[in-house]
Amino acid sequence: MVLDTTGRMPALSGRDGPGAGDAAGVSPGLIGTFVATRDMTDLADGTQMVRTTGHREAGVGGGLYLRDDTIGADFAAAHPLWTFRARWADGSVHGYRLVPNEDGAVLFDAFGAYGDATFDPKTGVATGSDDMPAWLAMDDFLQTCSTRSTNGYYRSLLPVRFGRRCYRFASPMALKHGSYALLGSAASGAQNGGYGTVFVCTGLRGITLENYNTHGGAADSDKAATGAMGSVLSDITLFGANNDTGLNRHGVWDRSGSSRITNLKAMYFADDGIRVGIGDGGGAAKLGLSDNGRYEDIVCSFNGGNGIKCVGGDSNANIFINIVCNSNGLFGVWESSFLGNSWIGGQEDGNGSAVAGRPWDRHGTSSFCAYAGRHYGVVAGRDAAASMTCPGTDETVWYPFGEGAPNAAVPAWMAGMVWKSGGSSLYDNPNAPVAVVGKYKEGGLGLIQNPGGRAIFLNGIAAQSVLGGKGAVYAADGITLFPGGAGTITRADPAHGETETRQGGGGAADGAVSLAMNSIVAPAGFAWSFNFARKAYSLRYGGSDPEMILCAGPSSTMTYGRPHPVRNPAVQIASLFVGVEDKARQIDFAMAAPAVGDHGRGDIVFNLDATAGGFAGWICVAAGTPGTWKTFGAIGD
Repeated sequence: MVLDTTGRMPALSGRDGPGAGDAAGVSPGLIGTFVATRDMTDLADGTQMVRTTGHREAGVGGGLYLRDDTIGADFAAAHPLWTFRARWADGSVHGYRLVPNEDGAVLFDAFGAYGDATFDPKTGVATGSDDMPAWLAMDDFLQTCSTRSTNGYYRSLLPVRFGRRCYRFASPMALKHGSYALLGSAASGAQNGGYGTVFVCTGLRGITLENYNTHGGAADSDKAATGAMGSVLSDITLFGANNDTGLNRHGVWDRSGSSRITNLKAMYFADDGIRVGIGDGGGAAKLGLSDNGRYEDIVCSFNGGNGIKCVGGDSNANIFINIVCNSNGLFGVWESSFLGNSWIGGQEDGNGSAVAGRPWDRHGTSSFCAYAGRHYGVVAGRDAAASMTCPGTDETVWYPFGEGAPNAAVPAWMAGMVWKSGGSSLYDNPNAPVAVVGKYKEGGLGLIQNPGGRAIFLNGIAAQSVLGGKGAVYAADGITLFPGGAGTITRADPAHGETETRQGGGGAADGAVSLAMNSIVAPAGFAWSFNFARKAYSLRYGGSDPEMILCAGPSSTMTYGRPHPVRNPAVQIASLFVGVEDKARQIDFAMAAPAVGDHGRGDIVFNLDATAGGFAGWICVAAGTPGTWKTFGAIGD
């Protein structure tokens, strides 16, 4: 083998292990630790491959090393963590380099990782040796064994396995030289599993996945020569131990696209647990691509910002499955992509509340307040106004979500205090048709906010606060669908349109569907709803009773004054105006002429008590309250 002009070794042949010309069929000899090879002077003549017992201690980081005489003294000195030179018994000196294990992967511990970190989430203090040198050596090694695609932008890299250890990284881990596969211990189960493989991140952030054209994004100016598109992160727990108040202090910042991130925890970071898309910094230099990714079995909790935030024009068509985002400083999920993503299952609990003593929460204020016996939440984007707007006076600033006294999570409102919008989840891009299926919201803090108006929620959304619970979806022109008989929306305050319960049907036999379109415009907090009840479909606005429109069908129970129910299709309209705009006039039915309310000249009320010799009804001849009414239509004897 020879070095190419870049000073790097060519890709290994065959299965990314020894090729036909590389000691094929030779069993590796077992030597001591990698560190001990520096002093080795008696390696047997003709040794083509060796296996170390460990890197610096036996049992940790052992690896396979292949003879490669292109490795001179200078190259070995430049790559001291995965190459060495050893003297044979005949006095000749030969180079050796790390190669993948029999399963085609390399061990991170083989690059000299210490894995001795500790982290106290109560104080945010981390200790232990810095494993960044091992990370850089690993990244360097992977590039020597990569396969570049024909367009030159992407490389296929060997998988790397991490042990059940706690590693500390003093700098961000940037993935930008190919498609990585970082595989932790399976004991790192994201859903209530143990912490098998842990990364304690004391740098600005945890892991950044770069595309070949990413740069900018506040603190970053490095442009990736290749991209990490299609990378895999699995079975890893990341703890943030840097409380710096700058931007983009995320656990995982994915700007590469087509990522596969599974069974991962991201906790205690100053900003978001996972950020998908470009950064918060300004300027046209922000590029990147974060489309078509898959994120499954993820926990993002106790972060100062959001659990997960999707933002930017190219963070679309991703799928998020079983995502748990609890106790984050802002929202559990902030969905702000341009064209939308899909969210299936998961849980959001306790987000947006300030908890004293959390070193990772750089916001330090709450999204909720208590005032005059009621609880309120800050409407997204109205943080500044919330400081001076008394709750209960403007629902475009503070929305109500129930009754209650002040507590640790919901402090009492005071003018001049700093407040932040946060809570369960936010869907705020009007271009993004987001699908949310079966998500579970717990804890009663705040409502789901959908000011973008394009999010569609199906089935078990927010069971405690929407489906028969304490609150309702809070949206501007948003849509919520509830198939089957289980779906309801409940509001809590009659004075604010919050006691209206929308039931999604009378049972499985009805095949019921309930549709609610919530609005924060006049009157604030009321909702359009399309329901199935009493064997008929109805359209309501707010608390209107009777329904504005009711469509009776073959199983209807309404009689409309007849001896038997009307079983043929019929339409019931509560308040009918016939005509166009100012020329339209009302037609109604009553036992007498109106005595209250505003009426226009030409309005007609038909007589429900019509008898022979009587009259058909009344017509308004002068507009007013209630106006002047005269009988019309003599009925023969």
